[in-house]
Amino acid sequence: MNEVAGLWLLGVGLALFALARRVNVGPVRGWGGLAARIGLGDARSWAITHEEIEPWITAAGVAAGLAGLASLSIEESSALAAMTTLGLGLCGALLVVAAVTGRARLRRPGA
Repeated sequence: MNEVAGLWLLGVGLALFALARRVNVGPVRGWGGLAARIGLGDARSWAITHEEIEPWITAAGVAAGLAGLASLSIEESSALAAMTTLGLGLCGALLVVAAVTGRARLRRPGA
C-alpha cells in the first residue's frame, strides 16, 4: 500500500509542478476556461495573477512530491496514513494560499 500512496503523491506533485510552469504561458482553454468566468479572462489579469501564484503552486507540488517519496520508505502503518494526510493537507493549504494571494493581487491598487 505504501507504493500506491507514494506513487500517487509523486504523481500529484509532478502534475502540480507542471501546472505551475504552464500557468505562466497564458490562459488555458477547455477545462481551464473556468478562469475566464471568475475574472481572469483577459491576458493582463492572467499575467498578474499567475505571476503571484506560480511559486505557491510549485511549493504545493514539491510538498506532495516529498510526501510521496517519504511514503515510499514507510512501511504500511498509521505513520503511512499520517504522512499521506500531512502531504495532501499541506498541498491543499498551499493551493488555498495560491488562490487567495492571486485574487488579492488583482484587488490591490495599481494592479
